Amino acid sequence: METTNPLQYGADYLEASMKGFHVSFAIGLSFAIIGIIVALFLKGGKIVPVAATNEEDAA
Repeated sequence: METTNPLQYGADYLEASMKGFHVSFAIGLSFAIIGIIVALFLKGGKIVPVAATNEEDAA
């Protein structure tokens, strides 16, 4: 198709690139929204102290 109709090939190439950008943006936006929702649920949590696991800290 590149040699038979280069204008159509170029148009298809640009259209495919734009679709790829749109899909990438949608995926990034969905991750951002999920991250904000998770962060709002974690806001009310308490910090739990962790016991020392290192031998130097235990001594």
